[in-house]
Amino acid sequence: MNSFHTGGENEIRDSFEALRMIPDQPVNLLDISIRRAQSSDSEFAYEALLTMRPYVESTWGGWLEVDGRARTASDAQAGRSQIVELASVPVALLCVDKFETHLQLDQLYVIPAYQRRGIGAYVLGLVLADARKSRIPVRLRVLRVNPARHFYQRHGFKVMSETAERFFMEHPVTNSPT
Repeated sequence: MNSFHTGGENEIRDSFEALRMIPDQPVNLLDISIRRAQSSDSEFAYEALLTMRPYVESTWGGWLEVDGRARTASDAQAGRSQIVELASVPVALLCVDKFETHLQLDQLYVIPAYQRRGIGAYVLGLVLADARKSRIPVRLRVLRVNPARHFYQRHGFKVMSETAERFFMEHPVTNSPT
């Protein structure tokens, strides 16, 4: 499905904005789909990245918009990132790199209007299922000031190491869903 930046742009953008205005609307997880990002998704990808802004500013004292826009545009253009959609409306950005030894969850950014509705947990479950199938762990890093660390811990991730700025976490290889 096209993002809200392509064909029927005004109608799709209006429905996107309308859905955002109803953040308490229940989510039917069957309406969630994930597709490879395209260049036309760059603006949405940057918007999703903005969920990190308060934590980046708290950690390093500033936000580099040009760098953020360049990274999200490059990842979208290369097809590295994925767009999570709810009923064809973009709601999250996902980026997982697969290595021989592990999956690296680089980005799982749910836009604020859709947070705390089960979308992130559902998508994370899909990532964990892929790792189980491949018999490899999932690794990620999270800024110390980001409360997402608790989300990941609830889903079975353990802190493996840390720096002044980050926690490095891992979900071990498992045979059953967590």
